[in-house]
Amino acid sequence: MRLILVFFFLAPIMSFAKCISGDCENGYGKFVNERGETYEGNWLNGRSHGEGTYINSKGDKYTGDFKHGAITGYGTYVYASGSQYKGEFLNYMKHGSGTYRHANGDVYVGSYANNHRNGKGVYTSADGWSYDGSWKKGKKHGQGTLISTDGDVYEGSFVNGKKEGTGVLKWENGSMYSGEFKNDVFHGEGYRTYANGNTYKGQYRNGKKSGLGTYTYANGSKYEGEFENNEKSGKGVYKWSDGGWYSGEFSDNTFHGNAKRVYANGEKYVGNFRKGEKHGTGTYYRANGDKYTGVWKNNEKDGEGMLTTSGGTKVKCVFKKDVLVSYSVI
Repeated sequence: MRLILVFFFLAPIMSFAKCISGDCENGYGKFVNERGETYEGNWLNGRSHGEGTYINSKGDKYTGDFKHGAITGYGTYVYASGSQYKGEFLNYMKHGSGTYRHANGDVYVGSYANNHRNGKGVYTSADGWSYDGSWKKGKKHGQGTLISTDGDVYEGSFVNGKKEGTGVLKWENGSMYSGEFKNDVFHGEGYRTYANGNTYKGQYRNGKKSGLGTYTYANGSKYEGEFENNEKSGKGVYKWSDGGWYSGEFSDNTFHGNAKRVYANGEKYVGNFRKGEKHGTGTYYRANGDKYTGVWKNNEKDGEGMLTTSGGTKVKCVFKKDVLVSYSVI
């Protein structure tokens, strides 16, 4: 509200402006300029002072206190657009406590400084979202509670209008995140629970799981290790609820690289994986003591290998898509 630009007409010494009724020096009078803007109210030493009403050429209307020619004190400013501010002013600007009702139905009740929302205040949107907390220069800043149109609730720190620092975000579906934020997204250490019962505790970067963390599934399975862009990537350990586990490298959220896989029945595989499958050179240890070392492709034995039985017998084998093609005892 740039009242300072339009209130110049209140100085009656200008040649195009005139007092059309009453006393515009020390008393009560009505003043108008060549653009049709008017002030009617109390005057002191040729300046608006006390209670009065100002109407500009747009149709905006202010009724309230004036001091030495400036809007200062308590009053109501009604905009031609339908918006309205009722509260305290200082030198033409909203300053102190007040209520601003927007033409679209939004409402702010709280503190102002230099024409901006500043300090404590509550903003309620006609769309259904609301914010109750601290403001600085018109932006959410400090501690506050933001409720979205979907019913999601964030309680925590804001910086320049965005979630930043520590806070808790609760979704309407029962999910929850507690931890650090930056630039409106998860960033830093955090703890996340999901509606399906899964949980994650660890590091985030730019809103995604990145760095070290632990993801626990509702069925009891668990992954501990490195993440990148929300996916398991790097080194980690995956433990199944049945007792089996995998320790090694991950890529694109699956087993990829050199690793050790132990099965619930006691059997294990040590070697290379690709896209979640045994692929490359590896050794498979059977529960009966036998072991096979050879080449694997897409989870199947494929190529030359060596079978060593629990009794120490060695058999040179050739497989094709997990089918034994030939063998010879050494």
